[in-house]
Amino acid sequence: MANKKSLIPAAAAVAPKPSAKRKSRLRGKQRISGELARRRLRQMAEKTGEDVRMALQFEAAMEAANDTLRSAGKHRGNGAHTTNTIRLALAVQVSLVVARLFDKGSARWAHNAKDISSIPLMIRLLRQDRCRRSMLVAASKWPGQALTGEAACQAAIDQARGLYRRLAQHPYLLALRRVKSYRNNATAHTMREKKAIVPRFKDLTLLVDLARDITAAVDLAVLGHTSALLESERQYRADGEVFWRRALGQGAPK
Repeated sequence: MANKKSLIPAAAAVAPKPSAKRKSRLRGKQRISGELARRRLRQMAEKTGEDVRMALQFEAAMEAANDTLRSAGKHRGNGAHTTNTIRLALAVQVSLVVARLFDKGSARWAHNAKDISSIPLMIRLLRQDRCRRSMLVAASKWPGQALTGEAACQAAIDQARGLYRRLAQHPYLLALRRVKSYRNNATAHTMREKKAIVPRFKDLTLLVDLARDITAAVDLAVLGHTSALLESERQYRADGEVFWRRALGQGAPK
């Protein structure tokens, strides 16, 4: 009997096998040295710090808008629709940044192969003994902190890990669940049937403040100094109050 031609093209008949390197990146474990882990942690801290500052700016503008509207009462002036549109846009932006800050990345990839910066991945490195040892050695060489650097570094590591454990507690857990649902089902994708859980205003402020405190602790552990996020937040809030009072015709704050 004559051989029948395959209906499957030769190129597609056999799927190409992933290389050994790709297999390890997908599911296997990739062990990295303590020094490399410390350098990655420093890079993550810088990138995550940028996201936290962005979230603080959005949060401050949103909080200032809400407080100004409450204080205005019935004397809110014109432009209510536009004001609400701006508030909604700010809330969406905060939700996206918060979801990114607490993103663990795809489960298909090994942790050390993920090219993302987020708080869960920073905490994962802080839990590794070899990473902590490298950080403590580096901390002993901080300028002017030869005797106190290691202790300050270890205290900051413990603080960051302790703060992160709050995500397992009821208010933080539910807040993050709502934010992730909103990101996955309403902003990153538009689902046909699955309804997004809309995050609340207090969900966003709770998670932004937690991200701020964790990032500040990681900065101290990695760099030997804090990033002045609290001071920046106060400045953002003061600027937001000036803007919204003038935008709503109330003049500058006293």
